[in-house]
Amino acid sequence: KFGNAIQRTAEGFGLGVDTGFPLIGDQAGFIPTPENKKRRHEQNPQAFPFGDWYTGDSANVAIGQGDVVATPLQIANAYSTFANGGTLFAPNIAVEIRQGSSAAVLKRIAPNVRSKVPLDPAGRAAMMDGFIGVTQRAGGTAYGAFNNFPNWVVAGKTGTAQVTNGSDTALFAAMTPAESPRYVGVAVLENSGFGAVAAAPVMRRVLEGIADPALQPHVGPGGVLDKPVPGGVDLSRSRVRD
Repeated sequence: KFGNAIQRTAEGFGLGVDTGFPLIGDQAGFIPTPENKKRRHEQNPQAFPFGDWYTGDSANVAIGQGDVVATPLQIANAYSTFANGGTLFAPNIAVEIRQGSSAAVLKRIAPNVRSKVPLDPAGRAAMMDGFIGVTQRAGGTAYGAFNNFPNWVVAGKTGTAQVTNGSDTALFAAMTPAESPRYVGVAVLENSGFGAVAAAPVMRRVLEGIADPALQPHVGPGGVLDKPVPGGVDLSRSRVRD
């Protein structure tokens, strides 16, 4: 009835397609569909023994498991699209080029809009409330990691990618300040465990120096950080699973 609605939505947020990043090495990832599942089965039935599409395939795609492949940049871009209200931009590495001796602007690099995603304001608000709850409400998977975060409210989502015959990969995506996001960050740590325990504290360290410059780490003699981990990250208050 709805066709490939999940896949179309994923593509609208930049998953399963190249990002348009202006350097070599950009990867499109992979979003399974009934069509490409059948095609892979026909091309290599030993590696892909099942060609039919099942309800469980849709569930796997919806939660990002199974054959779904996404790069950290794609995940960050997808959350940026949600954060800004539905505009998918191609990531860039600069906003302008300046003359070194005079700082005169030689060229401005215009934003590159890839697509527009229709986001119902009420639906977006409900989802953002859930993302805020991840860090702000007791029982939220990153509540312990973001306890006493300075100045801003961070909205986010923990994730754990299960790996066959290997350790889990931890993920955390963050948007802040939550009421009007200006920064989006994604931490992906391979073979490190759960997102709440491994990736969320890393993202906190990245963001808190932006939220409060006094907390920016400084490198002392010998290349050693001369400040302890600030903010009181209490992992005992994080849930074990995502």
